[in-house]
Amino acid sequence: MHHHKNIILIGMPGAGKSTVGVILAK
Repeated sequence: MHHHKNIILIGMPGAGKSTVGVILAK
């Protein structure tokens, strides 16, 4: 999932961080 997280961060800096935070929270 590391690659997936990188894609999200690169694609959407703001939304990506929020998404990662939610995933880590779960």
